[in-house]
Parts: sequence; C-alpha cells; structure tokens
Amino acid sequence: MRIKNIFHRKNIAVFGLLVVILLSINKPILDFPTLFGRELNLNKATQYLCIAADLPPVEDAKFFGNPFDPASNSNTTALYYRAQFFLAPRLLHLISTLDNQFGQDEIQWFIGSNLDAEQAAQISTQYPLKLIKNCGALHLFQKN
Repeated sequence: MRIKNIFHRKNIAVFGLLVVILLSINKPILDFPTLFGRELNLNKATQYLCIAADLPPVEDAKFFGNPFDPASNSNTTALYYRAQFFLAPRLLHLISTLDNQFGQDEIQWFIGSNLDAEQAAQISTQYPLKLIKNCGALHLFQKN
C-alpha cells in the first residue's frame, strides 16, 4: 500500500514539472525584475566608472540629487550609497541643496544625479560650477 502512494506522488510531481516546463517555453515563470520589484540594470556601473575616470582618486566630492525634483520624489540617499560603493576610495558627502556649498572648504568636485543635459547646463549657469563630464544620469562638476 505504501509503495503505491510513493509512485502515485512521484507521477503527480513529474506531471507538474512537465506542465511548468511546457508553460515556461513561451513565457519564463521567473521574471526577476518583476519578482524583485525593480529593474536589474548592469549599465549603472558604467556610469560610475565614467565619473571615476575624471575624478581624482584622492579627492573628496559632494553628491547631490536633482534640485529640480520635489523632495518627496527623490531617491538621492539610495543613489548616494550606490555612488559611495562604486567610487570607493573617495569620500562622498551627501548634500541636500547646492546653496551655501561654495565657501572655504577644499572640496572642488560635485556629482549630480538624475539630471538631464538641460538641467546640468542650468546648474552650471546658476551656480559657480563647471560641467566636466556627462555620464548619462550622472554629471561631474568642478567648482570654479
């Protein structure tokens, strides 16, 4: 009696596995971006490597988000930690606004995130910053 139950369960398991395989031929069952609720994008690393190419390895930098976005729509803190990871030997300072950031401190470099080209040009005219490099959504600025 017990042997028949084992074979019966085994047949059901094999049949279920066959159905899963046949269904996954047209559409994969494990859709990782949907499963994790975020886009898996390996191209983000290239943006940080683009910034690192022109940022001196011993210099600190200030990191700011998009000043044109409302504060409630910002994910600047998460982007800051990602940037700190990719630009590891450098120390990044998270700033909430560009106002009052051009005093006597020795930090000459600024990294802006989630900016388009027009917004980066507007920042260059509005603040004493010179755009050094455009790396997609990241922009490297140097204090004038």
